Amino acid sequence: MRLSLMTKYSIHVNSQITKRLWKYSVTGAISAACAWTSSVLLFHFLSINFIVSQALGFIVGIIVNYPLSRQWTFRNRYPRIVRQFWIFALIAGIGLGINELSLYIFVGMCHWSVPLGMLIGLGVAFIWNFSLNNFITFGLLKD
Repeated sequence: MRLSLMTKYSIHVNSQITKRLWKYSVTGAISAACAWTSSVLLFHFLSINFIVSQALGFIVGIIVNYPLSRQWTFRNRYPRIVRQFWIFALIAGIGLGINELSLYIFVGMCHWSVPLGMLIGLGVAFIWNFSLNNFITFGLLKD
């Protein structure tokens, strides 16, 4: 059975996106662990307010996630790193807003359980972050 050029291209693209998606999941898990750990350490050991600690932890997560995503997940060599980082951070910040809005809708308005609301918010924000970083941050902004 012969595959058309379009089918071969589609299979290659889908395989490439799937590989990036798995790598992005790993970098996200590493970044989330760093963000959470730094938030807990700031709160428990330095007595920094929990909201401030969480915000600082989020920043740590972005700082950890960007080079991992750039070098390993997307293998990107765009020379204007500072510009690319700020686009990455903006997308992550909007993702955080999406996550919070999802919590408000599903927990605050629909009265679903907090863990379920968090899971939905995390999933929606993950799709947002991956899609925009794949197509804009590391797709359009390349070599």
